[in-house]
Formats: sequence, C-alpha cells, structure tokens
Amino acid sequence: MIVVKEKCYICGNDSVFSIRDDSVLLREATCQYCGASIRNSDTAKTIVSKLLNKKAALLESIKALSKYKILGTSSRGSIHSILRYSPNYIFGEYFDDVASGQRKNGILCIDLKNIPFADDYFDLIISEDVLEHVQDVDKAFVEINRVLKKGGHHIFTVP
Repeated sequence: MIVVKEKCYICGNDSVFSIRDDSVLLREATCQYCGASIRNSDTAKTIVSKLLNKKAALLESIKALSKYKILGTSSRGSIHSILRYSPNYIFGEYFDDVASGQRKNGILCIDLKNIPFADDYFDLIISEDVLEHVQDVDKAFVEINRVLKKGGHHIFTVP
C-alpha cells in the first residue's frame, strides 16, 4: 500500500513510501530506493535543516556535515549508514554488561545517563527510538545537555 509520495531525505530521490497491505504502522513505510522509513527521512531532514539551515538530503549533505561533531546512539539504520563515513561522527550502543566508554565487539558502549565525553563536545546528538528504554530519562537529558555545545541539538524519536 502506498502511504505517500515525497522526497526521501536520506537518499534524495522523489520516492514512493509504501508498506505491505497487512501492516498497521504507517510510520514504517519505506522508501522504494534506499529502504529508509518515513521516520528516518523526517529525522534526516531535521538534521540537515538544523545544522546546515537548508532543505537537502542527508546523502548529498555529508561533506558539509563532516565538520560537525555528531554522536549517534545506534550502530545501525539508514542515518548511521550514511554518517558513519563522516570523520567527526561517533556512534555506539548501550550494553548492560559493559561500562560506558568501553567497547563490546568493537562498538562503543554509551550509557545516556553517563556519556563518556567531555562537556560541550558535540554539535548534534541523534537518538532514534532509544530514550524509551532509559530508566532515568531526566538524568539522560541532563547528560545530553552537558555534552552538547552551546547551540547544539539533540534530535530524537520516540515510538
């Protein structure tokens, strides 16, 4: 079922976003070209708008975004797959059995209640569908604010 026809802000193509006819979550409709969800596309649109003050796809903005220090709280997904080639992009996951700042299977553990970076470090923090899993979200927001530079952005989604 076609949900919408619009620009995908991940890959930049004018796309059909569709889901299977028996699906129930319209927000999970995906781009016919890159497979990104509408939610990923909207998040990418916000990232480029906030950091570069323009309306462009993430893929076509990667060179301009490379000067910004960005923290991603996931090691997978459409946005991560593009940003991972940017020299100032750091990403990780939360692991129950690993201290924040340590690595597990090569992936940095990031506990949002104890972010292992200095104050005023990042221009942008991206957390897609992560905050609903954090036990003390107020503490996470304090930590996120601590490591964001003045004027920095935290772009997040919550299902």
